[in-house]
Amino acid sequence: MMHKWDVKTASSMIEQERLTLLSLVPTMIQELMSDPSFETADTSSLFNIGAGGSATPPKITAMVAEKVEDPYPGTGCLRKPIARSVLLPAEQ
Repeated sequence: MMHKWDVKTASSMIEQERLTLLSLVPTMIQELMSDPSFETADTSSLFNIGAGGSATPPKITAMVAEKVEDPYPGTGCLRKPIARSVLLPAEQ
């Protein structure tokens, strides 16, 4: 857990701690996916990125689908898909 959001620290933590799941607001997802540190870090352990707090734009959905290998959609309260729009390509 980070005291304050920092995209470079997040990329480093994904690599060092072998994180498998992140739960972020869409703005943080966009910042993480756009930062060069995400490209150079070993993020192969990451397979689920959940979004909440606001609607997730299709652009962010596409970024996750492109940069996270075989993303897995999660489910939340009442067994409704909460991250499907983030984790799967727009055409699915």
